[in-house]
Parts: sequence; structure tokens; C-alpha cells
Amino acid sequence: MFSACGQPPEKHAPIRLTRSERGYDATLQFVEARHLLIFSIAPERDSGGAELSIRDRIAIWKPLAEQFLREHGGAKEYLVAAGRYPELNSRIAFAAACSDAWDTKTGKPKAGEPAGTYIKHLITEGRLAREVQSFFESLGYELATDSVEGVTVCDWSRIRPDSNAQCHPNPGPKAAVPCGASILFRATAK
Repeated sequence: MFSACGQPPEKHAPIRLTRSERGYDATLQFVEARHLLIFSIAPERDSGGAELSIRDRIAIWKPLAEQFLREHGGAKEYLVAAGRYPELNSRIAFAAACSDAWDTKTGKPKAGEPAGTYIKHLITEGRLAREVQSFFESLGYELATDSVEGVTVCDWSRIRPDSNAQCHPNPGPKAAVPCGASILFRATAK
């Protein structure tokens, strides 16, 4: 496809910022066409150690986010992919197991709504993504859950304990609960 002046349309390469800290490589990628910020982090080498908590991930990402906003200006709104969020999976599972609206026998919401819609409400109402919300608040943005897709359902026996959970259900080892999903957040300037 060519533009009116006979030149190919301009394609914008994603902006990519990286940094290394404490044996991890952190990346912030901005896809301008979607106004999408993608945060990711990986060990520099196979560390074999424990997975980083979201608090540790945010501490490594924060300088990248600040650099991006400083160099490229802050837009009114961004979609945000936060990569791995280890704590969120068990929080979702606990919130669903504690809810009367989730059927642990079928592994689906009782009202028949899509699982992604149900999980989106759980995350929002329970402030389950509070670390990422606080991170964006410190940058001058309010964060909301934009979409949830690809919900994974697991047996309760696979859910790791969460001592910070608001309730401590015991639905039985074969109870089917949501334990992961692909989540996009929306950051809106305050």
C-alpha cells in the first residue's frame, strides 16, 4: 500500500527501553499504534531461584516508566500489559472460591457470564492488582482493568496459599477455580 505521494506509509517501530538490575533484564516497550505499554522482566541467565514478586518487578520497572514519560511525554491514556504477576493468580483463585458467584464444580461463573468478564469484576472490586494500581498512581495515572481473556481454570490443589487473602476457603482439592488469564489494564491520566 502506498500513500497519496507514492511513498510507503510510515511505520513506527516500537519504543523499547531496557535496564538490568539484580540479575534481571527489564523491558518497557511502547506500541504506538495501540498506545500499549508492555512491561516484562526475565533473569539474565537461568537463575533457578524464586520468581520475583510484583513489588520487586515494579522497583526494577519504575525507572523505565519514568524515563519513558520524561522522554516521550505522558499521553492521556495507555493500555498496559504487566507481564507476569505471580501474586494475582492466587488472589483471583481465592476471590473466586470465596464468592457465591463462582461455581467450583463447573469452573465457571454461576450467572453464565464469560469468565473474563467475571474475573475483570473480581480484580476491580477486590483491588487484587493493588501493587500495579499504586505504581501507576505514583506516575499520575489511575489504573483500571480493561480486559481479561484466556482464563485458565485449575484444581484448588494447585493454588499456592495466600496468607494475605481476605477469606480462607477450603472448597476441596478438586474444586475448579480461575488461576490465570491474559489481562490488559487501562491507565488514565488523573
